[in-house]
Amino acid sequence: MTLVVAPARAARADEPTSPPRASTLTTLSPASRAILQQTARKSEQTQAPNSGGDQAFFKSPKGALVIALIGAGAGYALYSKVHDRVASPVR
Repeated sequence: MTLVVAPARAARADEPTSPPRASTLTTLSPASRAILQQTARKSEQTQAPNSGGDQAFFKSPKGALVIALIGAGAGYALYSKVHDRVASPVR
């Protein structure tokens, strides 16, 4: 069984085609646009400057902590894989 959707009306080669209409679903009203602009201005004013400067993330203390946690998690995963007490033939 095959499901095929046929077009409701196909354009013929000799039929002039009109340009596509602009969608009203993606057009913002002036009130919505004003609200979005106000919100953007507020977020720009309240945004804190970059405290780390040009320093790379993994060279910062937070980055080193992240690397250590990832390493500890990977080490524990390998340890638990090797020292697993379940010895099922299905597994």
